Amino acid sequence: MKSFLAVLEKVGIMRGLSGEEILKLLSCMSAEKKIFEKNTLILSEGSPITKLGIVLDGELHLSITDYFGRENIIAKLTEGDLFGESAAYSEEGRAPFDIIAAKESNVITFAAKKLIAPCAECCSYHKSIINNLVTALAEKNLKLTKKLEVLTKRSTREKLLSYLEQESKRAGAMEFSIPYNREQLAAYLSVDRSAMSSELGRLKAEGILDFKKNHFLLKIPSSKE
Repeated sequence: MKSFLAVLEKVGIMRGLSGEEILKLLSCMSAEKKIFEKNTLILSEGSPITKLGIVLDGELHLSITDYFGRENIIAKLTEGDLFGESAAYSEEGRAPFDIIAAKESNVITFAAKKLIAPCAECCSYHKSIINNLVTALAEKNLKLTKKLEVLTKRSTREKLLSYLEQESKRAGAMEFSIPYNREQLAAYLSVDRSAMSSELGRLKAEGILDFKKNHFLLKIPSSKE
């Protein structure tokens, strides 16, 4: 665990804790480090969630596969991201999506109940952990709200511009990089990849944007379109 301490110190739920306190907390929660090979299904949709996880390195996808076998990416998780908390503390307590290792990934897992329940030693920082957890849940809810805003757009063009505008605002610049390749972006937007690529070509030809792989330049704010 010590080798990943720099990552753990950046995790939202660990905010304000010292390295020593983090290691003590992980011991208290009987945390386990696991390695998942690429394309491993870590958790399937509908499965009970009793543990939370933190990505130490690698990349996980939260996704739903529709009736036709098409993957729709809900979120992409990388170093320092927490997962499982929304479902673990819900009344149903089941995964609303698949969790898949998109790359070989190191992950720490621990019991969800132990995170919010004071241990036998009554660790003084459990209150801080609970406060941090509430903040993490609120931030995740905000991200899902932003995605919903994109998905409610009717056309592929509108979805693309809405998403790219969000990424531009997040970066604080008209030029930015996105965390998805073309296939992943189509899955995230729930659109046909070929149709999306054609639309990107049209937007580029119209002088609205420019791009190279996953790097984009918005030339005209989408709100003016």
